[in-house]
Amino acid sequence: MDPNRRIILVLVIVAVIGAGAVASLYVLTLGKGASENNGLPPGCTKPADGFLIVASHLGYNDSEQHGAGITPGAVWPEMTVTQGQTVNITVCNTDVQAHSFEIGYYEQAQANTLVPQQVLHFQFVASRTGTFQVYCEIPCSIHIYMQSGELVVTPASS
Repeated sequence: MDPNRRIILVLVIVAVIGAGAVASLYVLTLGKGASENNGLPPGCTKPADGFLIVASHLGYNDSEQHGAGITPGAVWPEMTVTQGQTVNITVCNTDVQAHSFEIGYYEQAQANTLVPQQVLHFQFVASRTGTFQVYCEIPCSIHIYMQSGELVVTPASS
């Protein structure tokens, strides 16, 4: 066999084996393996009069499936409260990679990093009206799907 053809054949075989290894790693970590874990970490429950946010391989509360980050104007998740209301949020990370949870103005000054299977609880008073971005600041493979959440604080009725 021609030496150049032999080199090309070896390179093709190496590429096929490498692609198979990458696909297997994806299935085990981000694909099938992650979605089979339907159980939530201990303490990952919706608070009374509050919100449950699950960071998974599909974004916050499956935001990828809601067009968040891709479809212009798509907001997910959206939480609406009234000014003066105490806001209770539980955030759970069911993914295999770390994420963070931030709310512009309200939670941006704290270190809110969640390692896999971690649960964090937030409580604050919605003192300022407006629309505030909910986002993750840790770059990861699904980062784009974790940038389009909103906390909407409406004025209290008089």
